[in-house]
Amino acid sequence: MMQAYQPNEAQEGDCPVKLVRIQRRVSRKRYLNSKRVYEYERVSLHIPRKYHELIKPFLNQDFDVSVATEKDIIVITLTPQKPVQHVESPSYKTALEPRPET
Repeated sequence: MMQAYQPNEAQEGDCPVKLVRIQRRVSRKRYLNSKRVYEYERVSLHIPRKYHELIKPFLNQDFDVSVATEKDIIVITLTPQKPVQHVESPSYKTALEPRPET
């Protein structure tokens, strides 16, 4: 059975708890000569500076995201996507030279 994380308890080997806040931003775009407004919402989570060195190797990568909640805890898991494998030699259908006639 999983133990719930207790933010007030210092666990051995854990770094001190760093507080972060989920940011919400509403963007508004005008259209039809400013007669109408299109709104959309962005939610972001800023990573504290002390973790920047840990995440630098993962910059400019795409991630699969999974989010789970358990009582008052949010667990966000980022898994790097596998890069697309390119074919070494294309088939005759995609080659630049015409297909031989039979």
